Amino acid sequence: MEGTAGGEVMYVDRVGFDKSNDPVTDPDLVIFDFNGKNSWWGDVAIVEDAATSADGTAYGHINLVEAGGDWQSLFFRNGSDNFPTSLSGEDPGNFVFKFDIQVNKPIEQGEIKFRLKGDTGDFFYLYGPTSPAGETIAATSGWVTVTVEMSEFKDAFGTGTNSPTDIGDLGGEFGAAFTFQGGTTALDFYIDNVRFERK
Repeated sequence: MEGTAGGEVMYVDRVGFDKSNDPVTDPDLVIFDFNGKNSWWGDVAIVEDAATSADGTAYGHINLVEAGGDWQSLFFRNGSDNFPTSLSGEDPGNFVFKFDIQVNKPIEQGEIKFRLKGDTGDFFYLYGPTSPAGETIAATSGWVTVTVEMSEFKDAFGTGTNSPTDIGDLGGEFGAAFTFQGGTTALDFYIDNVRFERK
């Protein structure tokens, strides 16, 4: 998984093949941009530095040294604030979930848990070396975009069999946490433009 210099965002699939530049196609479907659509709680810091940004605007920075624990809140909101409830009734299979990330230090333990919770369920996508898929998160040389099928969000804290059936319902609580799965690790990564995108 490798980005490019100058803040250019590259698309990579879950196994890490760079494909093409992947800008935000619909700002209304962005749920965190750290430039107005911010976190209400968690350890994210907002950085305003166009030189290191993915798109010239503010972004989030997670920087925790030798952290550990079962649940470390990174960024969250609730109450459907700035959530695309207009997608209510839409088939999740017509959308993907995306986020832009620059990993400054490899993540060698634990997993990022992206959460989407609503009346129809509480769903998680697990991203990291101790997730069911066992994906390592290697350091990148720039920003990359990770694309996730909505069917990869699962109930039972990400290990269940059920996936979302209504995207517009999932704004009850949404964001990301980190679980260390019994170990400790240093976290240092930038994140931006957490979003849905229509296929």
